[in-house]
Amino acid sequence: MTHTHPRRPQPRTVRRPAAWRDADLYRQKICRVCGASSPRAGWKNCGGCPACVARVREKKLAATAGCPACDGSGTAVLQWRQGGAGSARAAKYRAFIRPQRNLRFGTLHACTRCAALWVLDLHKRYMRLVLKRRRELFTTWCTRPQVLPRPLLRRALAIGAVRYDEFAYVPCRVTTRDGVTHAHALLSFQAEPPIDDWRKNLRLATDIRDLQLSPQALPLPVRTATTDFWDAPYGGALAATPAGAYVHVQPGAQFVTLAGVEAADLRLVRHPERRPPGTRIRQASNRLQSCQIFVVDWIRELGRC
Repeated sequence: MTHTHPRRPQPRTVRRPAAWRDADLYRQKICRVCGASSPRAGWKNCGGCPACVARVREKKLAATAGCPACDGSGTAVLQWRQGGAGSARAAKYRAFIRPQRNLRFGTLHACTRCAALWVLDLHKRYMRLVLKRRRELFTTWCTRPQVLPRPLLRRALAIGAVRYDEFAYVPCRVTTRDGVTHAHALLSFQAEPPIDDWRKNLRLATDIRDLQLSPQALPLPVRTATTDFWDAPYGGALAATPAGAYVHVQPGAQFVTLAGVEAADLRLVRHPERRPPGTRIRQASNRLQSCQIFVVDWIRELGRC
């Protein structure tokens, strides 16, 4: 004979609707120190409101010697023009970050306390930290101009460059001096050293032995249309093949790798709203992080940098 024991009743958990939880996060709290009110979501564990916490942190950083690489702020980009935000801290940084020598584009600076390297851009607007993982590439970039031989430059300009902020990209197929061929390569014409940290695969133009048009590179009109993605209804560009296949080219995309779609056949659709109803639209993604990028010095043929 088996005995069964009745299960103890479990306490009932009442799940609050997500809207209630969001309302709690954005409920206003009043700081007892400064009297300002702000949403609860921005408050720190110490109990201070965001305004008080930021004020205390700013005061502490202004009193700590050194540049952002050694004072604990963790900032990699500084607004260097006079009259910018954080004037007390900016004045301290100008005292520690001192100029060293002129570069092809910009001026090299160094911190007098930790010897961290900084680069002031050509327009003297932003001061950028040279990260440790970019030191070797930056040193090589400084040794010689990163220019293409004239025959290779003519091929690149024939493919067509499209400007995205401070860079002008040319999609192509590149063979390096060590014999490796990159089917998805980008020439990055720029008036600054390669010290940014958001682009992964960076090499220099002096590593290029040959370049050709990549069969998967998007046509120039399609790539140009993706630069105006804020005004486009599709957030990029809509292209179509003569067979009636539609492709949505995402902003910044340079190549198309869709089966059955030839990049050379794509034509820009000027009026996407007139496409046939129920049309299937395929996606051409921006795969910048998977492309091999070769840094090339800015040239006058591309206009003002």
